[in-house]
Amino acid sequence: MPKFMDLTGWRVGRLTVIRLAEHPRWECLCDCGRTTLVWGSSLRTAGTQSCGCLRNERISQASRTHGESLNRKVSPEFNTYYHAKGRCENPKNHKYPIYGGRGIQFKFTSLQQFIEVLGRRPGPEYSIDRINNNGHYEPGNVRWATRSQQMRNRRPYKLKPGRITRRLTKLV
Repeated sequence: MPKFMDLTGWRVGRLTVIRLAEHPRWECLCDCGRTTLVWGSSLRTAGTQSCGCLRNERISQASRTHGESLNRKVSPEFNTYYHAKGRCENPKNHKYPIYGGRGIQFKFTSLQQFIEVLGRRPGPEYSIDRINNNGHYEPGNVRWATRSQQMRNRRPYKLKPGRITRRLTKLV
């Protein structure tokens, strides 16, 4: 049988050994403030590093892609980024012909850059707007704008051939 080894005061990962609880388990205080019972062999081999909080943090970080979601709801900035990018880059998007199809490109390299340039959306009545309507989604050409601001900043409306004559005949 191995000789008894006093582990009181040892520090292993986030754990500090407080006392022998019941041989061979030790009571440990974690940096997060919780106490936990750990096998002596697991402490000696550094097999246990925390009360479980380290594992939870690692899982949380590994499953996070952009940090813009809370309770399975994405932020308005992520939603805007995702949809603007889709209009420009995804030929299956129903708005692709009037964005990517006419040469408008999405030039932001990441969501973080997008948020740094635009900032957070000021309110629910704001959406993304390109200052130069024929320009790309790129730093210096995008802003948050209200619907009335966007209505003043759009391409001229073109009537399709034959529509004017139909309207005129109805008026006469």
